[in-house]
Amino acid sequence: MSNGLHMGAGTSSSNVVIGGPNTGEGNVFSGTTGFGLRVQDENNVTIQGNIFGATPTGTAALYNDSGGNPMQTGISCTGGDSGGQADGIHVRECADCLIGGDRNIGTGMLGEGNLCSGNTRYGMWILYNPSASTTIAGNICGLDFQGAYLLCNDGNNGNPQSYGIYVSHTNSPAGGATIGGSIESEGNVCSGNDEAGIYFESTANPNFNVIGNRCGLQHNGLVVVPGSIQKYGIYIDDVGSQNIGSANAGEGNVLSGNLDAGLVLSGASCTNNKIYGNLIGPSDFPSVPTGSSQNEGILIAAGASNNKIGLNVGEENIIAANITNGIRITGTGTTGNKIAKNYIGVSTNFNFVWSQNNDCGVRIEDGASNNKIGQYGTILNEDNVITYNGTYGVYIDGTTNNCTGNLIAGNYIGVTNAQ
Repeated sequence: MSNGLHMGAGTSSSNVVIGGPNTGEGNVFSGTTGFGLRVQDENNVTIQGNIFGATPTGTAALYNDSGGNPMQTGISCTGGDSGGQADGIHVRECADCLIGGDRNIGTGMLGEGNLCSGNTRYGMWILYNPSASTTIAGNICGLDFQGAYLLCNDGNNGNPQSYGIYVSHTNSPAGGATIGGSIESEGNVCSGNDEAGIYFESTANPNFNVIGNRCGLQHNGLVVVPGSIQKYGIYIDDVGSQNIGSANAGEGNVLSGNLDAGLVLSGASCTNNKIYGNLIGPSDFPSVPTGSSQNEGILIAAGASNNKIGLNVGEENIIAANITNGIRITGTGTTGNKIAKNYIGVSTNFNFVWSQNNDCGVRIEDGASNNKIGQYGTILNEDNVITYNGTYGVYIDGTTNNCTGNLIAGNYIGVTNAQ
């Protein structure tokens, strides 16, 4: 069978409920060659308690050509010859849609959340202008129903890149559509995917609010996923005006346990993004080591400009426990980015020396120019605390291309603001 359920594209309907939070109310959309569920040009659609790409037990992927036999989970995510369901949920032009909710509400496997794992491309694909009241919350994308072991969206069947949640082609402002929520059970768990947990691409000024998600770790935000090859937590590719994190309690994202970077800002159109209140490298409880091998905390590259990493008091990012750099700013045209009010290499209480970034707190290289690390002048509360890093607090490398006009001012480097 090519696809599971298709709604819309011709006649529009509204107030549709697919699944439910209690035992026996959810559907299983698995084993097709296309998508499990496609919603197009619809209003007020609620999608809760369903399984997309996995067996009814939520413990194994179900591929088409397996004769109905599930693929074992928790082993590896390396692709292969099996062709399986490409996308779990495919949503186009959906106004006022609720995908998931609170995993603790209801008696079903994930309560109001959906399991979007075991697909060969995307757990969930959101495109073409979701409305401000659209919410994607409480879903697990890339792991089993426990949120602990691999059940990959893994790039089989000729799709080399796969994502837990993929957002693209939303070419007019969404005005505040939300991915995640303010409590742990409303955050999406996007770990164990082949490429990225959450990926934004070809999207002009949609103003998504991405809050309270865990990308790279198990659902508890404490431990790396055994065997995961997910490269990035959140990847923003040529996209502007996203809000990643929040100053509100519980609304920061935990971006740890990925192989390459917790967060990537890349491309000339990657501008005016705000990154604040997140944990990038540590666990959800910074006193608990994750065992992560995440290479870098934040990578800003390929002409990304005028992005803000940290804002004001209460909006700090903690960027620590990465293998090389806390933040790397690289490439000609990567300019105007501001790094302010962050803890880099250390936690907010300064006690956890294990949380150092093993190379640099901040590294600027290869022609990146006119970026600000801290603030010069009388503006208060824009200092970074950059300490307990392995080699350098801040390192500027102009070996390949000159790095000019970068400002480093008002920071605590090698000491803390409590000393």
